[in-house]
Amino acid sequence: RRMVLGEVISTETKYLNQLQVIEEYNVALRATDVLAEELMDIIIPECVDQLIAGHTGLLQAFETCAIVNDGQQVSLIGNEFRSDSS
Repeated sequence: RRMVLGEVISTETKYLNQLQVIEEYNVALRATDVLAEELMDIIIPECVDQLIAGHTGLLQAFETCAIVNDGQQVSLIGNEFRSDSS
């Protein structure tokens, strides 16, 4: 369980970092006139900031679910998957 929980948190962290890089490119490109606004909307949808916000909350919830109890990590991560899908 510890390895699975660690992998989920690691994967979510990497995904969030990648989304943040995309958002940095998005901001930089939109500040120039290199590409038309319509093309930018196709390449990088405006929902990237919503994805970042959602996944930041999800990562925080996952990290909160990793509870140390008597030296054992107990995972309550399944609750986050259920609550996120509702």
